[in-house]
Amino acid sequence: MTTDGQAQYRRIDQPAQMQPLLDSLLQAGGARLGLAERPGDAVPVLVQAVSAEEGVLLDVSAVPEWLALLEQGKACVLLGQYNGGQLRTAPLSAAAPVAAERGRLLWRGAYPQWVDWLQRRDTFRATLGLGMRVPVLARRETVRAEGWLRDLSVQGCLVEFAAGNLSTLGEGAPLELTLSFPNGSRLVLDARPRYQRADVSRGLVSQGFSFVACTTEQERQLWYYVREIEREAARGSGGSQTLLVASSLFRQDVPAPARGETLPTAARVPQLSRLARVAAYLDSQILLLREGGVIAPGPLSRQADILLTLHEEDREALLFASHCLHRGPALVRHGIRVAVALLDICLAKGMPRRLCKAVAAAALVHDLGKALLPAAVRDADVLTPAQYATLTSHVAALEAALTDCGWLTPQVIDAVVCGLNERLDGSGYPVGRSGEALPALARLAAVVDVVDAMSHARADRPARGVDVIYRHLLELPAQFDRRRVQDYIQHFGALPVGTLVRYPEGQLARVVRLDITGRPMAVQRTFEDDAANAGAGEVLRGRDLARLGEPRAVAGP
Repeated sequence: MTTDGQAQYRRIDQPAQMQPLLDSLLQAGGARLGLAERPGDAVPVLVQAVSAEEGVLLDVSAVPEWLALLEQGKACVLLGQYNGGQLRTAPLSAAAPVAAERGRLLWRGAYPQWVDWLQRRDTFRATLGLGMRVPVLARRETVRAEGWLRDLSVQGCLVEFAAGNLSTLGEGAPLELTLSFPNGSRLVLDARPRYQRADVSRGLVSQGFSFVACTTEQERQLWYYVREIEREAARGSGGSQTLLVASSLFRQDVPAPARGETLPTAARVPQLSRLARVAAYLDSQILLLREGGVIAPGPLSRQADILLTLHEEDREALLFASHCLHRGPALVRHGIRVAVALLDICLAKGMPRRLCKAVAAAALVHDLGKALLPAAVRDADVLTPAQYATLTSHVAALEAALTDCGWLTPQVIDAVVCGLNERLDGSGYPVGRSGEALPALARLAAVVDVVDAMSHARADRPARGVDVIYRHLLELPAQFDRRRVQDYIQHFGALPVGTLVRYPEGQLARVVRLDITGRPMAVQRTFEDDAANAGAGEVLRGRDLARLGEPRAVAGP
């Protein structure tokens, strides 16, 4: 590998490494044919095939004047582009005479001995191999996400995160990236999120970043890291490159993660991994809505089926898992908790399974329209009249995005999406419906929504305990249907599954299961503010649980 000013030249002579570069020449307009001594005079040419077994097959019908040069053994080369850099093959040598086929002139040459890859230093991207582990921490105020570095250049990088970070990372001002190498070296840079590629099936998202206002010293460090990553990648690729000295950045013996692995999580709760995929789906829908897309009926139907399946397997495990999600936007986690609780009540009431599925689907997405609101409205402690009017627009935005989801039925969308924020006295939104204009399902959905919202802290108020929330709802019969409030209390009890409780000696736990009387029969020890480790504590039952004494509900997620 040599450098010349701002250009880096790398000669590649291993067929396995050459083939991906040569494949780019097969694209329409991807190749030019020129003289090695005058590549600037190259002409477009069609590459029909290129492989180590078959060599190079060119269609030279459009440039017959080049046939003589090729057959004379003139030093002709193929030129193209790959990954932002320029390609140039070794001089081509004939492997067979020119053939005419259906009016076309075909020339076959031997497989190139090597390929030169020329790339400007500031755009060269070094890709990390499977054995190269570099954790990345992304931070912006309260936003924090951990992932793995996939490639690096002087201008930016590609990082793979859990999909729950997709919409959060993709919006707002620049954030701080910390790259931590195995030998202890760290690089801290300001970066701006750019493009995103979601892989919902694997629960991952690749986020591209461009670096912001790098100093001269940071640029020097970046180029050093880029070269060392490229050296280590070349060393691990086989062939003569294995003789390279190992990069000092990767000297520490750190086990390499499997492809697609993300940083360790506390997903040790039954059903949580599958519920996390639903969260990843919702997060991808936020990005889709921001790009002007609509919600497709098929994928939404599949997410609702997942909830139904999880509920059939173990309803309390699903309820508990819904309270253990801690990554991704709050509106996604809120949507899942509301969907799970509303589904649980509807099934208990004996509603048809098809209707329950539609209700769960509508509840999952009911708040996604808020992602389209200006940040000033979403984050405001107190809304001005103008901001409140803007806030109410999220309902219509989501309703429009559900146009293709006819299987939900207009009645379900009207009740769960449009009616959930309305109140009996007409004080709700978006249109201020009241009284009998609100169907029973909308009244029930409003109770479920408010209970979950008040259970979690917001910018303008702290989280409330279950007893406080129940009392609040019962004291406002003009806004909330007392019958639906009582239905909720009777169904979930004084200490619902997932509730954080405190015992007389200060121990904290979350309710995992209830007995037939509504008392906890299993709890999981935890810490009040340790949401990231939800589901990781010891589960207590029987005598161990009895020794703790009588639990008391605690405000907080």
